[in-house]
Amino acid sequence: MKDYDVLIIGGGPAGAMAGIELQKKGLRTCIIEKETFPRTKLCGGMLTQKSMDLVIRHCPGLDPEDFVVERTGTVDFYYEGNKLNRFPTRTLYYQTERIIFDDLLIRYYLEQGGTIMQNIFVKAGDIHFKENTITVDAKKVGYEFLVGADGCNGVLCRAAGIKRHDYLCLEGNVPRDPDKEKELRIYFGVARKGYGWYFPKKEQYCTGMVGKGSGIIIRDQAERFFKQVSDHVPEGVKGVHPLGPQTEYSPAFQKHAAGGRCRRICRSLYRGRSLLRHAFRDTGGRCHIQLGKKQERKCFAAVQKKRAAHPPKHPGGSFLAKDSFFPPGFPARS
Repeated sequence: MKDYDVLIIGGGPAGAMAGIELQKKGLRTCIIEKETFPRTKLCGGMLTQKSMDLVIRHCPGLDPEDFVVERTGTVDFYYEGNKLNRFPTRTLYYQTERIIFDDLLIRYYLEQGGTIMQNIFVKAGDIHFKENTITVDAKKVGYEFLVGADGCNGVLCRAAGIKRHDYLCLEGNVPRDPDKEKELRIYFGVARKGYGWYFPKKEQYCTGMVGKGSGIIIRDQAERFFKQVSDHVPEGVKGVHPLGPQTEYSPAFQKHAAGGRCRRICRSLYRGRSLLRHAFRDTGGRCHIQLGKKQERKCFAAVQKKRAAHPPKHPGGSFLAKDSFFPPGFPARS
């Protein structure tokens, strides 16, 4: 049976950052991800200056130019489709694409000697808290600590009975006119306990909304919102699946929409029983990165305490490379 000091379920920024810091401290970690990198992720993809500072501090050598696709220095606020005001920001806001950003963080994690298992869908029944094992492809993988970075509807939340928060989301892309001034907009009054966004990317605007309610309600609100934002039908729509009566947008929604949810994110750190639980609102990177650090600190302190009494048998890191993940020439070691 393969054993790790820490297993991390979920390879997004929270899981990757936790893994990076734990690997730096000599722990043997493995990330289990249900998809294969690089993969898309429903997210506006905006990073604050604080997020950028955290990435630069904890991932030295990672070049922001490799994942920043646009920068903005103003924000426009709207209410029910009407512009209220424009504010200059004290610091820049950085726009990224999650397919790029998450991929780079995972590569950085692997460069630290971490292990990743991709395209592995873990079910609640696969987690054995009393045994400190997870069943993966009919084989058991052992762990000392288990980190949940797979979202509020992830397998660890379900296995632990943590209440989920039903905040649903729809997101798509509309064309961007390069001759016009780039705009970063935040919309209020578009959904119950929610908001809408309109973020400039390199060749398009990423626009979407999140709110509390059923799939049908959010779908209808999103269709009205998209019409306020642009004359173009959004492309590549993803998020809550369109249900019930349709409007004239329905062909595009039927073609592009896919199942998905964007809610308040919960993360948990487990060792048989829960040691740490966090609940926070995902705001585009900062919380993910901070949470990864919090998980890492709590986990590392607990491992240090145990190691004082029981020295580790396997110091250092391990590495697992999948041919489908790495581009030609990407360094790998076994």
